[in-house]
Amino acid sequence: MDRESIILIGMPASGKSTVGKMLAEELGYRFIDLDVYIQEKERRSIQDIIETEGEAALMEIEKKRMSELDLSRLVVAPGGSLVYYDDLMLNLKQKALIIYLNEPLSELERRLNDAPTRGIIGLKRKSLAEIYSERAPLYIHYTDIIIDSKNLTCPQITQKIVSRLHSLS
Repeated sequence: MDRESIILIGMPASGKSTVGKMLAEELGYRFIDLDVYIQEKERRSIQDIIETEGEAALMEIEKKRMSELDLSRLVVAPGGSLVYYDDLMLNLKQKALIIYLNEPLSELERRLNDAPTRGIIGLKRKSLAEIYSERAPLYIHYTDIIIDSKNLTCPQITQKIVSRLHSLS
């Protein structure tokens, strides 16, 4: 694999953080959950940033914090809205392998019972289904590997990714 980092993209609750930790451990890479990193650097929650400064401010913070990461043997689980930044995504695609965790909308809706307090960009104006239909084509556009995760556990998804990575070597 030429690019020595992996960025997991997908909707909120698609398993990026859980799979990311497992994948990093399996590969011997570092792991960063971008939302946690933002909260540590900004010293406040994602939801607090949205409520006090708005979604556009959070998206700028997301872009800034993603850009400052050292993409060397790193697995990153960013927020689902990162794909709205074409320039950033094209830059990341040169440095990292982009993997889309494609989880069905019905499963995301089941998992996101805390959606209003989760800090999801766009949820104040749109339904989860609208956000899903808006983002899915972007995820597909930027991805190198699509992992259909329907009915799979996080360990199974991780092993599926590892298998795909070995086939690229």
